[in-house]
Amino acid sequence: MGAQPNDFRYFLTLDNNRTEIIFAPDGWDKDTTVTYKRSEDYFGLIRSLALPLQFVLDGATILRQAFYKYGIEAEVRIEVEVLNKASWQYKPFFRGDIDFSKFEDLKDHVSVTLMESGATRNIKAFEGVKYEYELRGSDIVDIVLPGIGFSEKSTYFFSPTEGRATRRIPAMPIITNGFSSQYVLAQGVDGGDINDDGFNNSNGWFVKGNRPEVINLNIVGRIKGFATKTIVTGGSIQNFTIEIRNDSGSFVQVLYTSPSMGLRDDERVDFDVNINLTFSISNNERLFFYIRPDPNDPPRTLVTFVQEGDITVSYATTSPPSICKGIPAINLYKRIMARITPGTQVESFMLSNNWKNLIFTCGDGIREVGGAKLSIAWKDFYKTFNGLEHAAFGLENGVARLESGAYFARNIEIINISNVKDFKLTAAESFVFNSVKIGYEDGNTDNKDGREEYNSGQIWAMPSTRIQKQQDWISPTRADQFGIEKLRLDYNIIKNTSDTSSDNDVFMVECFKDGDSYRPILGSSYSHIEDLISKDSAYNLNLTPKKNLLRHAPYLRSMLDKLDTRYINFGSGDKNTALLTIKDGVRVKENENIPISSLSGKYFLPYIATFTAKLPVNSMWLIDKMPFGYVSFTWNDVKLKGYILEISVDIAKNTEQEFKLLLTNDNDLQNLV
Repeated sequence: MGAQPNDFRYFLTLDNNRTEIIFAPDGWDKDTTVTYKRSEDYFGLIRSLALPLQFVLDGATILRQAFYKYGIEAEVRIEVEVLNKASWQYKPFFRGDIDFSKFEDLKDHVSVTLMESGATRNIKAFEGVKYEYELRGSDIVDIVLPGIGFSEKSTYFFSPTEGRATRRIPAMPIITNGFSSQYVLAQGVDGGDINDDGFNNSNGWFVKGNRPEVINLNIVGRIKGFATKTIVTGGSIQNFTIEIRNDSGSFVQVLYTSPSMGLRDDERVDFDVNINLTFSISNNERLFFYIRPDPNDPPRTLVTFVQEGDITVSYATTSPPSICKGIPAINLYKRIMARITPGTQVESFMLSNNWKNLIFTCGDGIREVGGAKLSIAWKDFYKTFNGLEHAAFGLENGVARLESGAYFARNIEIINISNVKDFKLTAAESFVFNSVKIGYEDGNTDNKDGREEYNSGQIWAMPSTRIQKQQDWISPTRADQFGIEKLRLDYNIIKNTSDTSSDNDVFMVECFKDGDSYRPILGSSYSHIEDLISKDSAYNLNLTPKKNLLRHAPYLRSMLDKLDTRYINFGSGDKNTALLTIKDGVRVKENENIPISSLSGKYFLPYIATFTAKLPVNSMWLIDKMPFGYVSFTWNDVKLKGYILEISVDIAKNTEQEFKLLLTNDNDLQNLV
């Protein structure tokens, strides 16, 4: 009769050489505990362990070879197989890596620590490191940015001035120069004498065209004053006009003409002219205000006085289209995972479906700078999607998954527990908050159109008062269209090639696929928009803070249990919070309170069940394969279900362990009364 086989057998792999070791590591059968814990950062289930082991003889030799050849970064994998006593065959049971940072070489053994292998280890080590990703390669796409409509204005006032027997330009100091895009240039005017043929060489213009296309200007305002004529022997009748002329001296508009009879000696006429006119200005064309007595030669003695007045010059236009490089979200996710945990298989239904046309780029990419690189850390990439909706990340049977939060809390039973002890039920405080910051950090859009920006930050208040905590769902990736446009204008129109603070910022644009390119989804696809100037050309309207908050509905409805008659109340916002959009019958006003009863998708109850019990055989295999399922158990004849928050598995002896479960939505807690 042969010898009884061992319950476990062990393998070490160094330099792709897998070797079975005869002498089992000391410590494996003492406290070999694997912990599964729902990540506070990623919501997904993470497996971890830190087990000290001692290897002798053949195992110690392999570890010494690794350490003295490669140092603390040596890579040795340990695999454990367990005997199936029904078939008397060994099957895979556990796989991990040796942590050589705890290496000790003693006389008769080597002491090391067993740690989790692969993606779990690498993500923990590199989650906060920003890596650069070049915007070139087969996974890079073209984003055709069509430009957005915007408006700008500048304001002047007329200084009190006197002009004696001269044709002149009145003094027009500028109050505000709002032409930041420089499609049109504005400047204050000191005033001075001029004649009909002097405009070409004069610097007394108040606006100047500054782009090849014609811009339609609107001038609104008022100029008030009077004119008199003194008595001079031999004098004759005089009159005057107030005009706008261009640099060739041509008439653009006559604003005022004195009475047809003209002014006689010692006569006075008052003028109070309201200005409201629209005309076109060409590239490099300059406009001048002009007060013109007629005739102009001595001894004529017409004196004009400007007493007061102001004008506002404004225009609305659309920035030109351009093409920049970008990378779809799913492709960027694959690049990031390949960088921080090479060889790990990655999948994401969320990115491949919900956000398949969300394209990432950077400031230099928008400015069409050659060799542009997008710089982002994994943690910021995850926080971007956790800002857009309740996201979760975890490993499913070795596959790294970034998904909607409910993916890791599904209605699938993975384990049924019997013989539960020491049961207690508590509030899930860590899952509850009473306010939330959502949206985006404020971009560099402080000009007038920047204040139209809707993709900035907002704060919302929950009706719960017992737990005082603010949740941060701010996205590190920007989605502000006016910030994108400012970068484009600075570089492509103004030709400002200087570095800017936004060059390294990461941006995203929600698009639709058009052939081989991607185009932003524009406001023209919405049935109704309010409180936005450039409605049709606006984009990223689906990424507003309020819409992001509404996409968190499953989590919010779960967290706010028994508060269905209450509201989530708008607190404050950085910029345009009055925006209202309607698309496909869905109406969203950014600063309108949210009835909790309108939120759908509830999938958990904010209560934690804690108890002790033994796990069924093969539980670790089941948890690894289906980390998204629930655990069921019975207490006082009441069947309850919960998603794993934290459990431990004693893989050598299967002793009783403590369980912490987040209750599923379909538990009836009244049965516990």
